[in-house]
Amino acid sequence: MLDLHENKITKIENINKLQSLRVLNLSNNQIEVIENVSGMKSLVELNLRKNKINQITELTGLNSL
Repeated sequence: MLDLHENKITKIENINKLQSLRVLNLSNNQIEVIENVSGMKSLVELNLRKNKINQITELTGLNSL
């Protein structure tokens, strides 16, 4: 589990290198675009609540969500 909630994160970067990560909490940040997560095949939970999301570019391959 990686908990990054309430960190004023604006962009999802370099997170796709964590191939065995199962739970990612990015809630309460300032993320506008969901990107750079497509290779995270082990991910079973992705929390993006309370962000400023206006574009989803890649969620393909995340069949366990």
